Parts: sequence; C-alpha cells; structure tokens
Amino acid sequence: GIATEWNPNAIGHVNALKVSGHPVYVGGEFAQIAGVTSNHLAAIDAKTGEVDRKWDPNVSGVVRAIEVQGNTVFAGGNFTQIYGVRRRYIAALDAVKGGVEPSWNPDADNSVNALRLLGSTLYVGGAFTEIGGQRRSRLAALDSRSDRASSWNPNVLDGAVTALEIQGNTIYAGGSFTEVGGLPREGIAAIDPKGTVVLE
Repeated sequence: GIATEWNPNAIGHVNALKVSGHPVYVGGEFAQIAGVTSNHLAAIDAKTGEVDRKWDPNVSGVVRAIEVQGNTVFAGGNFTQIYGVRRRYIAALDAVKGGVEPSWNPDADNSVNALRLLGSTLYVGGAFTEIGGQRRSRLAALDSRSDRASSWNPNVLDGAVTALEIQGNTIYAGGSFTEVGGLPREGIAAIDPKGTVVLE
C-alpha cells in the first residue's frame, strides 16, 4: 500500500528521481524539501522521508536528470556551480562523503536534460553542442570514469534531447529534434549504442 507518512513536500517542481538503495535522490527547481533548505538536489531517506543534511550539493540552477553508479551520483541540468565548484550543466558527486568528483568534468556548453548508464558508459542528452572535450550535438556517450566523450556521435539536429531510455542494444531518444545521424527523425529515434546507426 501507499506509505501515507512519507511526505518530503518539495517546495517547487521535481524533475528527476533516482532510487539507489536507501536514499532517493531528488532533483528539480525546488529550494526547500522536507522542511530543509536544499537547492535543486537532495538525498531523501527512503523510509523516513527526511533529508540527508550532510549531503547538500547546493546546485546553482535546475537539475533535470540524475543517474547513480556505485558511490557516484551524476547530475545534469541548467547549472554552472555545484558544491561551490564550477561545473557547467553536468557533474559527478560523491554519494557518501559529498563534494564534486574533482577529475570528472565533461564541461558541456549547454543544458543536460537526460542521463542513462549502460555499463561504464553514461549516455547524455540535452541542448549542448560540445561535451567531454568533443563536438557532440545534443547526444553523447561519456566514459563514467574519465569524463571523455567516446567516438559515438549520432549528430542530432535542432531543438534538444529531453528523454533517454535503453532497452537491450537500443537507445531511444526523445525531444524536439528533426534529424538524427543524417536521417529525418521528428522528436524520437532509436539508435545503436555501439555505433551511430539510426535504426529504421
């Protein structure tokens, strides 16, 4: 049944949720959650609904996507600082101790709206044209350990990628784009994660 006592009560929109063991990571446009000032990103106890006050990233702008790998929380959105450290639109955080992972900085040039992990590859969708040290239009694959963009380059044109999902050997991308990999694709496409083949 529904746990009626679990009510963190975010003051502002919630755009992203990720459950990873005990914590529920919450990202969005809020400045307060569960009665605690927490700018745009928080860790909520899955049982009590209380905020982990020791884990306070204090993000400078909206969080739109969250992924978790082991003790690393990846966040994407419309921010330029997190934990007081310059990070443009995407960051990796220590889930246990807090703080930004110092060596992981893909430095996107525009918003990150969607994140999905497949093994050690972090697929990233957004409105960017550069990320991980490479020119990548709105969709990229980053190494979750080194932050560099791989050779995978579907080259999405126009608008932005706002949603990603992975099923087997297919990546589904959704958004406001018109072309992927040189083929006309209005708002949704299926792509091979190992190459740049857009599935027909």
